[in-house]
Amino acid sequence: MTARPFLFGPMTRFLLALLVVGTCSADTLTEISHARTKDRSIPAFTDYGGSATLDGRQLWLEVHYQDGSVGGGELLILFDRGSNVYWWQFEESSIVVPREQASYRQFDALSSGEIKVYAGRKKIIAFEGSLAIRESSEHADSLDDAEHKAFRSAQQWASPPLEARKSQFIGVGILRVIGSSIIVKPNEVFVSANLRLTSIARREGEWVLIYSGHWTARVILDDEFEIKTWERVPDGTTALGYMPPLPH
Repeated sequence: MTARPFLFGPMTRFLLALLVVGTCSADTLTEISHARTKDRSIPAFTDYGGSATLDGRQLWLEVHYQDGSVGGGELLILFDRGSNVYWWQFEESSIVVPREQASYRQFDALSSGEIKVYAGRKKIIAFEGSLAIRESSEHADSLDDAEHKAFRSAQQWASPPLEARKSQFIGVGILRVIGSSIIVKPNEVFVSANLRLTSIARREGEWVLIYSGHWTARVILDDEFEIKTWERVPDGTTALGYMPPLPH
């Protein structure tokens, strides 16, 4: 996984979960039951407006800590059968959800577009919410093999301190560049609009992202996810509308 300093709390629910359990040192991760595993096909986008379908799997886990407490967690795995690249993400919770109450929040986020997934020839990249990015170029032979490897990685990932876990994500300081007025109206002090990543496209050397709130912005990132340029654009603008023709 690419590790980059986490700039500022983009994944609110994720960080709140980490803060709840951050004082505990994880001992072991144990899957509750295979009955709490769900597979689903996940849509992804490719270069120049193309599309792909990935194999997705979500597992409910329980997390045992050295002090004897037990928490819960969700392990999400994406696998690209074309490239054999897989991606994973683990989120902790301070409680174990009863099996009959299990939900599949991350799958729902993928379906709703809250998490947008790029499937390249050499990596899978997920853009979660508006500001956090996680990428992977790890390989597996199958979705089952990816699950085995991701589970082992999650065990190792849960052990470091909170700061080390934050570094698993790349933070993009969108609001530092475009300003907070996209989510806070003039003369107000509270956030009154969600910053949503509504559209995204990939072309050689660049990412085109459309963010919406009280107004809409088009942001161009380079291959290192650094902001190159941005501008306000009309509502309803899509990233594909900014793309050049396919190269011949």
